[in-house]
Amino acid sequence: RVEKGYKKEDASVLHSGVQVVVVAVRKEKGANVLSMTDAVEKEVSHLNKTILADNELILKMVYDQRPYIHTATNLVKRNILIGSILAIGVLLLFLRSLRTTLITGIAIPISAIGCFVFLWLLGRNLNVVSMAGISFAVGMLVDNAIVVLENIDRHRKTGKNAFDAAYEGTKEVWGAIFASTATTVAVFLPVIFIQEEAGQLFRDIAIAITSSIFLSLIVSISVIPTLFNLFYRKKNNISNGRMQQSVVGRFLAGVILKLSTFCMKNTLTRLATIILFTSLSIGLTSYLLPSAEYLPQGNRNLILNILIPPPGYSVEKLKSMGKNIYKATEPYFKEDGKDGFPMIKHMFFVGADRITLFGGISTHETRASELIPLFRRVMSSIPGVFGVSIQAGIFESGIGKGRTVDVNISGNGMDDIIQAAYALFGTITKKMENTQVRPVPSLEASYPEVKIVPNREKLAANGLTARELGIYVDILMDGRKIEEYRPEGIKQLDLVLKGRPSFGSSPEDILNSTIVNRFGDLIRVRDVAGIEYGQGMPQINHLERDRNITLQVTPPADLALQTAMELIENDILPALEKTGKLKEQSKDLNDQLNTASKNLQELLYQIPNIPHTSVPSGQSEEDNEEVFREGAIPKLHSEALPHWELVKKYDIIDFELGTKITGAGFPVYKGKGARLQRALI
Repeated sequence: RVEKGYKKEDASVLHSGVQVVVVAVRKEKGANVLSMTDAVEKEVSHLNKTILADNELILKMVYDQRPYIHTATNLVKRNILIGSILAIGVLLLFLRSLRTTLITGIAIPISAIGCFVFLWLLGRNLNVVSMAGISFAVGMLVDNAIVVLENIDRHRKTGKNAFDAAYEGTKEVWGAIFASTATTVAVFLPVIFIQEEAGQLFRDIAIAITSSIFLSLIVSISVIPTLFNLFYRKKNNISNGRMQQSVVGRFLAGVILKLSTFCMKNTLTRLATIILFTSLSIGLTSYLLPSAEYLPQGNRNLILNILIPPPGYSVEKLKSMGKNIYKATEPYFKEDGKDGFPMIKHMFFVGADRITLFGGISTHETRASELIPLFRRVMSSIPGVFGVSIQAGIFESGIGKGRTVDVNISGNGMDDIIQAAYALFGTITKKMENTQVRPVPSLEASYPEVKIVPNREKLAANGLTARELGIYVDILMDGRKIEEYRPEGIKQLDLVLKGRPSFGSSPEDILNSTIVNRFGDLIRVRDVAGIEYGQGMPQINHLERDRNITLQVTPPADLALQTAMELIENDILPALEKTGKLKEQSKDLNDQLNTASKNLQELLYQIPNIPHTSVPSGQSEEDNEEVFREGAIPKLHSEALPHWELVKKYDIIDFELGTKITGAGFPVYKGKGARLQRALI
């Protein structure tokens, strides 16, 4: 028969304990995240007021990147403002002139704003990275202006008027500041043309710094002398007031000149100075160099908690787990600061075959990481469940793959790989405190599985192949998609061929299901296949053709990735390799022992099985002697049926099918008989 239906539920998705359907929206390449999210929010609001409201449904935006982007850009803007104020403050402190400070400081906004033009011409967005480049360049923007202004001031003090001093002073040093600017640009400009990850990450920074530094050169040889002439053209006499006089400055200048004179005294002092300062710089660099991190983690308002449940969990069991997680965290949705944790704004749960996780978002955009201890406590309270809690990184390429060290254990034997992974897992968690380790795939090799094993000879006799048998079994279990139906004006429908629901209630029911062979005869699946119960892994990964298990190690925030890698490579792995060598020696000894035991057993088989002397000799069973009898032989009533009639009466054995399969009276259990046999086994 034909009937409409829905795909079998194979995953559980909850939002705040309520089952939902998830819709993910991803931007196209080059699209602006803020504009796209605003448009999506507008459309969601429209849908909630129209078609969804009519059907008593609602669409909620659980997570978007706008708050994080706004927080990050506001932080960079604030840093640019603070950096500009500090730069102007330092100028005022050393130049000790409001007009001179104003002339020099005006180079900052002109160069920074002009940088936006270059970003627009190159098709780049104003983002956190490009604004960080402007922030880095703020201190460098005034360097050229200071050099030009100081030289103009020197000419002014010789008695020249403002115009001549500005012209002569700028003309003298413009070549020097051009060379200085060119060296800075030469450092950052090549980054713009790098195509790999480094180019994609730092291109905006390189564009921002290169363009702003180039503009500061233009400002220093055009704007600075012009402003100096405007500010000082009516003032012919330059006199140093109290603000321009400095006792400390003269003292420091004198000390520096004396030290310079001593270092340049002769060849020996010059060589000693070079060696001393070079050695000092190398030594301090090597001593103070911090451990490396690949990319910053950021502070996204999203905590992902990856769970590894026990083998064989059904969708309903995963759904129950998600509801229990929500109940455990429900008090933290209602009260901010409860037990010292920020309030939870949203929580979602995903339970599927390959991945089980739940995520949390805080009402405080910058305090999401404080929820990690709470979520770890919740995970540890779930019986039989192991999990890791990780803050999503801004450069994360996959779930849980942000700030991690991947340790691969490869080989041929899966059991040996699992044992090595368990040993490495325990050692890492013991020697690296507060480190979270996630195995991919799971280290659990006891996932229950049932195998329908084809009998090649019987398949061939029925004109079937192993692939065709697999299609039959697929249809009998969850159904198999055979075609797509696309009526005009209606969404595409999948045509799925299924067996009766009763066919797939147990593995034995599948074996007893009827199929058609190549000759049109009805046979049962058990006529051409058997069943095997076993255990295995839900997923087997490979690395360079070897079976592989990956341990994703996430060190704590105070432990750098480089330090974590060095601990694993130089401390943990060598210790386990020594243990592995001992295990190999033990394995060789076990192999030798097994070989000796096998040889001994073969020798024992060759010894004749001689009866005991108390056993009487005779020609047939009539010569046997009864030693003793336990109990009494029961007497059945006259209407008692023999066993061959009982099986026919209750229809629990199919002798005819057994004869077909084996050519003899082999019993084939069916119905209640098969269940009884399975229960006894």
